[in-house]
Amino acid sequence: MVRLLCFVVNLLLSTPVVAGSVKAAQWLPWEFISKTWSGQDFNLTHHEPRLEINWQDLKPILKDIHVQLAGQLGQTQFNRSGIETLAQDLSATLSIAELSVNQIVKIELNGNVISVRLEARCSPMQITIPRFTVEAQAQFVKEQNYWRPELSGLQLLIPSGGWNLSPVSCTGLGGVSDLITQRITQALQDPQTLTPLLQEWLAPQVQTTW
Repeated sequence: MVRLLCFVVNLLLSTPVVAGSVKAAQWLPWEFISKTWSGQDFNLTHHEPRLEINWQDLKPILKDIHVQLAGQLGQTQFNRSGIETLAQDLSATLSIAELSVNQIVKIELNGNVISVRLEARCSPMQITIPRFTVEAQAQFVKEQNYWRPELSGLQLLIPSGGWNLSPVSCTGLGGVSDLITQRITQALQDPQTLTPLLQEWLAPQVQTTW
C-alpha cells in the first residue's frame, strides 16, 4: 500500500502541468455544483393578506393574494464577481380573493373639475403565467471562514401574451362599476403592475435556495 502511494505521488510530481489541465482541475468541482443546482425543483408559495397598489390615479386594495410558482432552476454560471442563474421554464398562478376601490378622484365635467368618490368591489380573480424566465445574480460575500452567495439582482422576463387574467366583474353605484371594471382590467392585464412585487417575493426564496 505504501509503495502504491509513493508511486502515485511520484507520478503526479513527474507529470508536467500545463495551463489547460490546471484550468480543468479548477472547474471540475464547479461544473459538478452547477449541474446539481440545475436539477433543483423550485417551488414558492406566498400569501399576502392585504396589498395596496398604485396604477395611474387608482389605488385598489387587494386582499388574500396567494402566489404559487413552480419549475426547475437553470444551470448556474460563474463570472468575475459571483454567479448567475437562468431558469427558463417557470410557471405561476396568482389568486386574488377580493379587490376593492374606495377613494376620491378628480374628473372633468363640463369644463369643471369635480371630486367624485369611486366605490366598488370586484369578484375573485386569477392571473396565470404559463411560462416565464428568471435571471438572478449573486456576489460572493466572505463570512468568517467561508464564502457565500448574496443575491444582488433578480429579474422576471415574461413573454408577450404570457400574462393571462381571468374575467373581472365589479359592482358599484351607477355607471361606476363599468368604469372600475375597465380600469382594473387594464391595470391587471399589464405585467408591470405586479411584476415588481413578484420579484420582491421571489428574491428571498432564491437566496434561501442558494
